[in-house]
Amino acid sequence: MRRAQAKKTSYDPRHPCPVCDTPTILAEVAPHPLHANFDVHGYFCERCGPVKCLVVLRTPSSCRLM
Repeated sequence: MRRAQAKKTSYDPRHPCPVCDTPTILAEVAPHPLHANFDVHGYFCERCGPVKCLVVLRTPSSCRLM
């Protein structure tokens, strides 16, 4: 199982907090539990805490060969 932690300085202005509208941090990348070609990205807000997760298609460089 692959998990990654993002640095606290990697703010993502494309994904603002849905509660307070400040930029969030990509806090975690985990494999999707059912689909091998997708990852789950967890975003963290400095004010509100963990606020959302997005399911994204894996990039070709991060895909595992089966």
